[in-house]
Amino acid sequence: MPSLTIESMDTLYLVSAMKKGINYWKVGITQHSNPLDRDKKHYLEVFRAEQTHDAHLVELAVARTFGWVMNGARREGFHILEPPAREGLSYDFPVEVPLEIYDWWLHLANTSDRAPNPDFDPE
Repeated sequence: MPSLTIESMDTLYLVSAMKKGINYWKVGITQHSNPLDRDKKHYLEVFRAEQTHDAHLVELAVARTFGWVMNGARREGFHILEPPAREGLSYDFPVEVPLEIYDWWLHLANTSDRAPNPDFDPE
């Protein structure tokens, strides 16, 4: 089995984006050194970019958490605009929300002996 090197790691990122006139927060993974190069048409600003071996699992965990946060806010009676990307979080949430979610999952992946469980559902 080949050893994992820094070159084989993907970059996990958090960006602000706009698509179809709708602003949103977007988590994703890329091989590009600058995440904006992945989608120059829609990505506006990079807020986080980290190389990690668990990028795919962390991306999925962050994206699912974004969905849970939006669904929870809707259940509480808030009108939340749906982002045009499944890995997105509505711009109705301030930047601190996606940053905290991203940082929490990345910290867990980097400090735990187990990668985040993408099948976990709190409901």
